[in-house]
Amino acid sequence: MAPDSQLAQLRDAAEAGDVMGQYYLGLALLKGEVGPPDPEAGIAWLQKSAAQANVEAWNLLGHVYLSGMGGVAENEELAIAFTGEALKADHPFAKLRWAKMLVAGYGMDKDEPEAARLLGELSDAGMAEATVLLARLYIQGDQMPFEPARSEALLLQAAGSGDAEAQAVYGTFLLAVRNPPDEETARHWFAQAAAQGHAEAIVKLAALDG
Repeated sequence: MAPDSQLAQLRDAAEAGDVMGQYYLGLALLKGEVGPPDPEAGIAWLQKSAAQANVEAWNLLGHVYLSGMGGVAENEELAIAFTGEALKADHPFAKLRWAKMLVAGYGMDKDEPEAARLLGELSDAGMAEATVLLARLYIQGDQMPFEPARSEALLLQAAGSGDAEAQAVYGTFLLAVRNPPDEETARHWFAQAAAQGHAEAIVKLAALDG
């Protein structure tokens, strides 16, 4: 189907008040998927969708205003507001973003224990990225107890799920945190991540083998 035809269909649905039509039209305009990017129009349609309590629109707007996606001006207040609405609806990516905001103190007081609670919920649900972030808090956090054994258990869990970033981070842990370092096991996990094209793991594996 031609882009013009796709855009017409999306626009018809959006103008008829279809909440997901508004969402997908806004996303398509923002990303330039059906013609040249139009951030202003994309945001307008996403906000219409959000006004109908669309959790996906709340979440996406939170991401857009935090990251500046699509050339939209970053806006701390709106990033927090929309992410907060999606968080109330238990959206997993909003929960992850909120945890990162808490760790960074982005527009709010830094609160690593609360971030750890949210990350723990996501980790229990199988989100590898959350598991890795939680593991980092237990060895790098300012407000968290230093618990390398707990961190290692989390990293092993995430690495075992096949997540390349987790495999690379666990390899680094085995060299930098484990006492004594475990080069053989680190090499194994770097190799696993490198096989998935993880750039940092490729470099670290080469360094070990060099």
